[in-house]
Amino acid sequence: MEWKDRIKSRRLDLGLTLEKVAQAVGVSAATISRWERGEISSLNADKVACLANVLQVTPDYLMGWEIPPQEGQLNNVYFNFAREAQENNIDPDDIRIAIDMIRKLKRKHSKK
Repeated sequence: MEWKDRIKSRRLDLGLTLEKVAQAVGVSAATISRWERGEISSLNADKVACLANVLQVTPDYLMGWEIPPQEGQLNNVYFNFAREAQENNIDPDDIRIAIDMIRKLKRKHSKK
């Protein structure tokens, strides 16, 4: 799958319109459409980062350098966790507490 296909596929998976993505990235809907059709073959790094954020994937995924979210759910979970923490100004100590809780749950479930 090419990067243009990953953009469109992920946008549709999330139920996002061209306009919604365009607004978040700071470009026109026509530009997003042209990216999806492969008419624009290069993107600035800042646009790749914005687009990845909107599509809830990593820039590496968009560029084809890592496995897709459905094949690597951990990547998607990590991204969503990091995004939520950042958007909600979660204290790093609280993040460590959450990770400790996850580890305890993992140990608890592996004992069963």
